[in-house]
Amino acid sequence: MLGVSPDGAWLATGGDDGQVRIWDPTNGTNTTNLTGHTGPVRALAISPDGTWLASGADDAQVRLWDLETASCTAILTGHTDRLRNVKISPCGSWLASCGDDGELRIWDRATSTHTATLARHSNGISSLAISADGTWLAAAEGDEFVRIYDTKTRDIITSLDEYEALEVAIAPDSTWIAIGYVDGTLSRWSPDHGLTIIGHSSPIPKIAISPDGTWIATGGNDNAVRIWGLSKADAIERPQTMCAIAMSPE
Repeated sequence: MLGVSPDGAWLATGGDDGQVRIWDPTNGTNTTNLTGHTGPVRALAISPDGTWLASGADDAQVRLWDLETASCTAILTGHTDRLRNVKISPCGSWLASCGDDGELRIWDRATSTHTATLARHSNGISSLAISADGTWLAAAEGDEFVRIYDTKTRDIITSLDEYEALEVAIAPDSTWIAIGYVDGTLSRWSPDHGLTIIGHSSPIPKIAISPDGTWIATGGNDNAVRIWGLSKADAIERPQTMCAIAMSPE
């Protein structure tokens, strides 16, 4: 897993050894190790102010870390299987997590308490994303649906019958979402235009949208990073399967 700080000054990675590592991108130095998880780290989210981060792992825990002291400030328990995704709200006051236990959970950061469960699926929930204003979120649920929730009322706003959706990402202006599928399809959905197929490659487990919303980067199981624009896609070959993608702030 990979995350970029809001100012681009440092990177965070999560590994199979259960550690979260902080890196200086200017010289490639590993500056800090955050130790506590007992299984591979599958999810990372960095707070809007860059002072703390959240991690999720195969040990079914969400951990919150203070980056100044390099200490774990809270362990959020309740999931019963590996975590797949963790996201922090734009205001930094709450976070959401999902995993193979099929639950989409909301947590209060100040009290480290579980405040709501938005979904339960027997097939697990692979991905979630929170809108720029924090008023709604999208989740790829149980290999069957992509659902959009109102984060205040906890109600379902829209349910898309998207079989085998792996990954969701929300555009910076929150007007559309990108969806990656097991069969390699990449699509864009908006309330005004519905579903539009952008392209097709290999299974797409990771998506990142550029800060200006004009292009999309995907990582697939075909050992390539693809950049998707309005009319074409460019592939960058890599020697191993892609498991993480993150955008720099600029």
